[in-house]
Amino acid sequence: MKKILERRNKKENGITLIALIITVIILVILAAVSIRAVTNMKIVDYAINGTQNYVRAGKNDNKLLEDTASFIEGAIGKLDEIQNPPKGPTGKPLVNKTTVADYVTGTKLEGEDKFGNPITIPVGFKVAADSGDDVTQGIVIEDDDIQTDGNGDQRGNQYVWIPVGTIHTNTEDKTIIAGRYEFADGTSNYTNEAGTTTTTAPAKGTPILKQSLTNYSYIVTINSKFQELSTYRAGVASSGTDGLNRTARDLAGFATSVANNHGYYIARYEASWWDGNKAKSRVSVGTPLTSAGTRTNGQLWNFVTEIDAAGYCQNIYSGVNSDLMNSYAWDTAIVFMQTFDDR
Repeated sequence: MKKILERRNKKENGITLIALIITVIILVILAAVSIRAVTNMKIVDYAINGTQNYVRAGKNDNKLLEDTASFIEGAIGKLDEIQNPPKGPTGKPLVNKTTVADYVTGTKLEGEDKFGNPITIPVGFKVAADSGDDVTQGIVIEDDDIQTDGNGDQRGNQYVWIPVGTIHTNTEDKTIIAGRYEFADGTSNYTNEAGTTTTTAPAKGTPILKQSLTNYSYIVTINSKFQELSTYRAGVASSGTDGLNRTARDLAGFATSVANNHGYYIARYEASWWDGNKAKSRVSVGTPLTSAGTRTNGQLWNFVTEIDAAGYCQNIYSGVNSDLMNSYAWDTAIVFMQTFDDR
């Protein structure tokens, strides 16, 4: 009888503790002005299940109170982190795979990395789990269209942030100008956009700026090798300067966006066929097409006209501007990779 009474008292004490813990945790939740629902659920789950497990195991009530106090302290810290997210060096939201592990909602996130480099993340994207920690390592964002690739990994479509302007690092600042480049062959002298000619041949692969993106509109001669039309249209001839292709959707808009956001995104992987007659930036899992036959989701989309490819790329998202790679974006991405090739 004595043992039965002891167990009954312990059960009643456990229930009292559970009621107390739940009350305290609810007060913590109510004290938070704005928190995520998933965090609430984890806290309540702990209060109900965790404490009951202690009682069932017959563990010391003091140990339960100590662990609960520790948990509540951690929960308060988490709530504070949600309400007051970490800031970068200049006070903008800190962006990395830990701080932006959830999809951005409402309006685009204008943040920065640990060095103070600006990063813009569109609505509907988050920082991917395999992203770098800062722009020099490559910030990778991912959409919520999660699929399983050929390696069995689940991920959405991914894009890498290409920063432009002054890039801060942990050692020295670098400068990347969005534009068209030539890359030295190691034997010839080159003239840059400013009209300055080298006196000795630059090392092979050295990027030589030929036309910055912000100056593209000054080149109006169709025969200029720097020409790229700024308006969206399909070509009308199969040869010549107006060949059968689709020009940049809005090069002026792209230039403005790059300047305002201090960078742009490029797809991390090759374009592959996916649902809805769209291109996706997934790792291909199917056999490459050799003809315009039936397509399989995830199949490498290498049998497609430039006009169709541009159209598919321009319609991947609603509310986010996208396009087939233009020459300025491609050359600048190469310069970015060369600049931080040791990262």
